[in-house]
Amino acid sequence: MDIEEPENKILDVVKEKHIRTGGHNGNKRDDVDRILNLSIDDRNIFLQRMIMLPT
Repeated sequence: MDIEEPENKILDVVKEKHIRTGGHNGNKRDDVDRILNLSIDDRNIFLQRMIMLPT
């Protein structure tokens, strides 16, 4: 799986929901689970790596 593809899809979901709700309703794990289709542990690792700031 190309790492950039699911990242871009997740960002698209977050942006769309932010526009639709005015940013007042956060995204749930279900929003990304259907994109990633990974185990819970692998999903958490993926999301943690996605939000890590470069050092």
